[in-house]
Amino acid sequence: MRLAVTTGNVVDEVHRQRAALLAARFSVPLLPRRNLQKMADDDGVDVFYIVRRMHEELRIAGGESALVQPGMMPTKLQQGEHHPFIRAVRGGAAGRRDDVEIVFDATLGLAHDAVHLAAVTGAEVVGCEQSAVLFSLLEEGLPRIARGTPRTAAWAQAAARVTPHLGHSAEVLASMKDDAVDVVVLDPMMSLTRRSAPSFSLLRAFALRDRASPQLLRQALRVARRRVVFKLGKGAPLPVNRSIEFARHTTGAHVVYWVHEKHADTVFDDA
Repeated sequence: MRLAVTTGNVVDEVHRQRAALLAARFSVPLLPRRNLQKMADDDGVDVFYIVRRMHEELRIAGGESALVQPGMMPTKLQQGEHHPFIRAVRGGAAGRRDDVEIVFDATLGLAHDAVHLAAVTGAEVVGCEQSAVLFSLLEEGLPRIARGTPRTAAWAQAAARVTPHLGHSAEVLASMKDDAVDVVVLDPMMSLTRRSAPSFSLLRAFALRDRASPQLLRQALRVARRRVVFKLGKGAPLPVNRSIEFARHTTGAHVVYWVHEKHADTVFDDA
């Protein structure tokens, strides 16, 4: 998809400077704002990164958009500790529930999982996003969500505990110390879930996905003190040449969270 940066219709110099910075970061055109459909037709643009006064977003002219927002957060928070993602991260063997203080999210995306995790467990979440486009949405969106309102206090406080980094997850993990975090979460977006938000295909167009190589899994295991959680769409197979076994899983509506317990589950020496 051909990308260009533009602004909202009513912006100030701060927004114009932000738009110029992003156009340079993405190495794409910075276009003066006109009718989006006309801009798309005249300039051959498929997707716009728009710097608005209230938020930043990706948008297809006349189509879907994507931005950092709570989304399904109220529904997820109602499930509390019973949500399958939270059970996977905190452990579930023999009814055990570990406290987690810091988690590494290797594929932040728009930080829905990271904010959810921080809201329910109180953990600090450090993560990375390889895509400069998605990272830029996080760079603007997480502080905006963190400012919040009384109605959104639960996820506002959680958003403030999510720290995004622009980088390749395998390289970031390799730079970290042994047992640096409680849990490493991997979400390689290797397969489409059976149902997803309309913006998901738009995000996939800009997401840069790590292949779940044996080396990546070994680095995740080295950095994790307790466990590694691997998120896949329902029906999607685990990597055949994986270097660690995932002996347990919890199942959501459309995804499966596979869990490797450190010092308990198998590590393959020949992978």
